[in-house]
Amino acid sequence: MMISYIGPDGSGKSTAINYSVEFLERNKISHKTLYPFNYFILRKLINFFQNNINLSSTVQKKKNLVTKNKNVVIKIFWPIFALIDSWLWYFYVTKINSKDILLCDRYFHDLSTAFDEFNLAFSFLNKFYIKLIPKPDIVILLSGEPLELQKRELGDCHEIDFFERQVKRYQDLSLKDPSIVVLKTNFFKEDIERIFKDIYGT
Repeated sequence: MMISYIGPDGSGKSTAINYSVEFLERNKISHKTLYPFNYFILRKLINFFQNNINLSSTVQKKKNLVTKNKNVVIKIFWPIFALIDSWLWYFYVTKINSKDILLCDRYFHDLSTAFDEFNLAFSFLNKFYIKLIPKPDIVILLSGEPLELQKRELGDCHEIDFFERQVKRYQDLSLKDPSIVVLKTNFFKEDIERIFKDIYGT
């Protein structure tokens, strides 16, 4: 079984996982925590090109001339590359962890909000990506008020308007997918326990 915890920065995903781990260990249930927010194969390719390709000044000038076209190409193809990468990760981790409960600290829903924030995908491609990502058995969305999330964020690196945009994006996700379980940040400890008790009948 795979359970993913999604939500804006500061919403308490790691804390919710800690509550989940406490329950699983208390009941002697095998589990593993995963962090699928980064790319699987794409990250290796990105690092390779960043570390091994140096553009000459001539190439750099040409690069500047085609920036606009390049951005369009990225918007068209990046969500497709990311979708393939997501499925490769999914098959890999489910195969090697077939006997464990998998707790995902972030999931590919979170990646779609990053596409939106950094303008990496056209709207229709982002919807296509969300529709076709590998689905966990349970998706738990942790959320709260923007000001509350900003106070809870580690590193204190985002302005309030960032959290307002994020809260709206996650609300939209939950409205489009009624299977997503929505929990408010301040009250989710009892809710997490209830979810796991429902799963295991304890």
